[in-house]
Amino acid sequence: MKFMLEEKQVLEIDYLSRKFLSVEYPELIAAPSVTQWLKDEKSDSFFRKQMRNPNSVIAKAVKQGKQAHSVLETGVTKSEMDEAVLDCFNTDILGDISKVVGREQTLVHPVGYNGKFDLMAEYRGEYSIIDYKRSNKRRTPSTLKSYFMQLMAYRFAHNWLYPSHNITQVAIINLYGSDVDNIKSNVTVLTPIQMEDYESQFLLRVASGECVGY
Repeated sequence: MKFMLEEKQVLEIDYLSRKFLSVEYPELIAAPSVTQWLKDEKSDSFFRKQMRNPNSVIAKAVKQGKQAHSVLETGVTKSEMDEAVLDCFNTDILGDISKVVGREQTLVHPVGYNGKFDLMAEYRGEYSIIDYKRSNKRRTPSTLKSYFMQLMAYRFAHNWLYPSHNITQVAIINLYGSDVDNIKSNVTVLTPIQMEDYESQFLLRVASGECVGY
């Protein structure tokens, strides 16, 4: 199947490489990542225990998610499920993306964090930071709260590093389904009030200085 996302790639931003950022902002590259700041000690311990068993539900879900990310990043498919995921994305999502500005780029911010976003694109007419989520069942907003904070952290950093491209929107694209014949999509876009709330929650977390495992 043809990988259509790359056809919408434009060269609007000369993104700084992680290597360059490590020289220019070594203290920020060495700081905790966004995901590290968002870890909870209890849930992180449970997650690590589950990941030691490759047959656990969580380990299988992580593997599934990584494969879906790989498909959407490269367009390379290795199974019927990969084909179904890519087809769903091309059919349901691609039409709302007018141009792709960046994919898998590293960001930093002077409050003390770094991270890498999935996609920066003009989505439904607005510059947006977008995250992919793959699951067997449709994800509800209540299960995505930490990911909303993650997206707002990326937006905050992106707007600091690249002020010429103001990110006004964040979205999570959930591709879900356990059967190759029934892969569906759902997009959650935060309202301005929700964006402000989740950004504040993340910055308060960083301000607390409490970071699990760092």
